[in-house]
Amino acid sequence: MSLYFDTKVSVESFVDMEADVTLRHEVDELNDRITLVFGRDEFVLLLGRETLECVVEAGRRALAQLSAAAVSEE
Repeated sequence: MSLYFDTKVSVESFVDMEADVTLRHEVDELNDRITLVFGRDEFVLLLGRETLECVVEAGRRALAQLSAAAVSEE
């Protein structure tokens, strides 16, 4: 999965986090965006409001799918 692709440049990234990784956020109200900081500043994610809404919604759908799978396994 390319995060950035140009004719000669491709940037790819993969992040795998354990449940106990610290997480903090900063809100930039003036620019309508947030910063999520994971661990000891090892991974930083900058998101605008619309992108944050997409990430949160994708997370909600993923949680619902995991919950449905757990119920069907019982």
